[in-house]
Amino acid sequence: MNEIAHRLALAYRRQLELYDEVLELARDGVRRVREGRPLHELHAINETKARRLAEIEAVDRAVRLDKETWLRTGRPRGGTDLDRLLGKLTERIEDILYFERETDRALIEASGVAAESALGASR
Repeated sequence: MNEIAHRLALAYRRQLELYDEVLELARDGVRRVREGRPLHELHAINETKARRLAEIEAVDRAVRLDKETWLRTGRPRGGTDLDRLLGKLTERIEDILYFERETDRALIEASGVAAESALGASR
């Protein structure tokens, strides 16, 4: 069981590194939208995020059997390295989702302002 826990810990650490990169990209995306940068810059960020998320998925697939075994055998709860890593992963995903929502809001605001400006100019 220790080998399984070790492999899972390595996988979760790698996923955390990748999620850290996704979080930085998400922060950069919202910043660029708020600054009025061209949308192709946001598109490039989104492509990079998609690649990192694909890497995360590949790591997850690689340890799928270990995860199933770990869960099936009644893994210990509380205070383990894996629990701490899973907590960090959860926090990171929540942070990413926050910045993704902020990007959506900024895009909507930018398009609303643009639409209002166009209406004002046509009067």
